[in-house]
Amino acid sequence: MKINSITALAGAGKTHTMIKEINHNISSSNEKYIVLAPTIRLCDQIAKDLHDVKTIHSEVDDIKHSSVELRSMISQGQKVICSTHQSFAHVIKGSEIDLSEYNLIIDEVPAALLEAQIQLDKESFNFITELVAFNTSERFNGFTEIHPKDLDVLKHKLSKDAPELYKTKNVKLFIESVANGAYITLIPSDALSEFRSRINEDNARLDTVSLLRPEVLTGAKSCTVMSAFMDFTEFSMVMKAQGVMFNEQDIQVRYKEHTNGDRLKVKYFSEKLNSKRFANQKNIDGKSNIQIIVDLIQGELAGEQYIFNANVMHRDLFKNRDGEVHSNAHEVTSIHGVNHLQSIHNAVYLPAMNPNSSSTKVLEYLGLSSQDIIFARNQLLAYQFLMRTSLRDPNQIEDVSFYCIDRLTAEFISTVFGCAIEKIQIDLVKEIDGREANGGERNGAGRKKNSPELDELSKEIKRLSRHKTPDLNKIADLKAERKQLREILKAS
Repeated sequence: MKINSITALAGAGKTHTMIKEINHNISSSNEKYIVLAPTIRLCDQIAKDLHDVKTIHSEVDDIKHSSVELRSMISQGQKVICSTHQSFAHVIKGSEIDLSEYNLIIDEVPAALLEAQIQLDKESFNFITELVAFNTSERFNGFTEIHPKDLDVLKHKLSKDAPELYKTKNVKLFIESVANGAYITLIPSDALSEFRSRINEDNARLDTVSLLRPEVLTGAKSCTVMSAFMDFTEFSMVMKAQGVMFNEQDIQVRYKEHTNGDRLKVKYFSEKLNSKRFANQKNIDGKSNIQIIVDLIQGELAGEQYIFNANVMHRDLFKNRDGEVHSNAHEVTSIHGVNHLQSIHNAVYLPAMNPNSSSTKVLEYLGLSSQDIIFARNQLLAYQFLMRTSLRDPNQIEDVSFYCIDRLTAEFISTVFGCAIEKIQIDLVKEIDGREANGGERNGAGRKKNSPELDELSKEIKRLSRHKTPDLNKIADLKAERKQLREILKAS
């Protein structure tokens, strides 16, 4: 299986070059193209310059109907189609469609790995197991594959007989992953066994990972994927691990390295790799690391415009008391195609998007490390995010400030742009010392299970569990935090 790849830096003009080549080819041949962009905004920008193009995405119609329309266009042989990753994903997730006459052009890498985490009680799990099958994987040794017994029955029974369960965001994500024919959904068999044993006693969390099947893309006449740092993307690594070979295409672009690093100032806060746990650590005043960092940044950027990206749970830190984002802040969560902010000279990148435990086991089986995926999800996205600022415009001369949490991200940006980095000295909370938590430094003190932090977590879990409609996701997060704290105390 082969996929063509085009690697070029953000803003170097790979999309513009691709558009010119398509326009030339359709005027001199009978070639057909499907061009996919990651966002509606970018889809419209590309379509504006393509000849004889039909555009379809969820802003034209909702995602379900846009995918139906897209499927119809493909079946009718429309010469040039421009759509979004999301609409195309809905097309290939269901029944097979013939793409053999089309050259598939994918601007920016599509999602190659989906994660789902659901908290279930025994009754809910028994209901779901009536609808999905758990079979030992023949392709992935030591893993169990999950797939629907009957897709129509699955969705009908969930929406009719268990509407509250189905409305839960994480359950819907799990079902959408399992019921997606473009992906194969896996869970380590030992993790499934552990889940089954835990669920007999209490609520338990099920973590699954779904891998994009290469054949859904290689079934096209040709498939070309464009991205910066292609070899380091999650898509490239997952595809290669499943036997795909990439043919790198050499194209003419405006530049092959960034020469404006003299404008860039990179600032970071911690030697420690960013994570949700690190961000949420609180000091004795109850202030989390992430809040301490955001407060400092907002003080430095008071009166200046900036873009920001953070985990969902932390975005409220950028809002006022009325729940509105501060007037000088611009939330950028869908990075690609956001080129209208090039007058802004400050970027704040704070998210942590690390893989779950099941994903880590699947990645290790494929010969990848969790650090590979962490780099692809965090450092590469940090680069793309930074390139939404005025740094993308070669005619700008103003200095650009980039804030991130950890040294790894700062050093990657420094390597790409050839600029210096600066650590901002700030009093952040370190990992909890178990011996101090128990009020002493004697050997073994930290191994006690009744530290104040553990007691508080256990009390909160018990309180939430007694609620008539318990927040299962919150309980799962607290249990995971309690488990991590126990490991820290034991190690210390």
